[in-house]
Amino acid sequence: MQLIFREDIDRDVWNWQRAVSAKSHGVEWKQFLPSSITLEEVQDEKYLRGYLDEKFYSSGKVANFREWLEKNVNESQIEADLIVLMKKPFLSDAVTAYLTTFHRAPYDYKASFFFLFEQKRRERSVTTIYHELMHFLFHWHYWDECRETGLSDKDIDELKEALTVLLEPILKERGLPPDSGYVVHKELREQLAKLYEATPDFPTFIEEVIPLYKKLLVK
Repeated sequence: MQLIFREDIDRDVWNWQRAVSAKSHGVEWKQFLPSSITLEEVQDEKYLRGYLDEKFYSSGKVANFREWLEKNVNESQIEADLIVLMKKPFLSDAVTAYLTTFHRAPYDYKASFFFLFEQKRRERSVTTIYHELMHFLFHWHYWDECRETGLSDKDIDELKEALTVLLEPILKERGLPPDSGYVVHKELREQLAKLYEATPDFPTFIEEVIPLYKKLLVK
């Protein structure tokens, strides 16, 4: 699996304009809007493009981040680690990471791309890559299994996010920052981590987790 890091200001503009009105997993993304631009200015596509170009693109900040990623991300290691964890192969030969300058990173597993933003500690962006690619494997191989048990797409989406807690041992071994996840999933993540310790085989683990997860949803 090849990871392609790409600068695309048009996609960045798209992400900014949708992020400021989006809410997911208990997070209102407009809270990450910098004080140097208003909500109204973000919705002005021409103004926003000029703002991003001056602040991030013409200055070389995005290019510098891309170059760092290309030198420091071991895509083969990430792929191998995730295959060992999920016990399933990647279904795409290439995945594109579009660099964004907003603190929100949506993805599209069908089109094989995700957004990636630079954090203060760049290694945390590598953690994000593990996180997003784990989602891809889950969608490809386990989403339908969950749906067939009667879980709604919303419930599966929440479970998918909480499951990234299983990355922690891998990230620690690779010397990467932890995947903290969303605050709303804190309790579920703790339970999943304990369950996985008892059944460290993902296909078997997910079969055992689904009925337990359903009981939690009823409470």
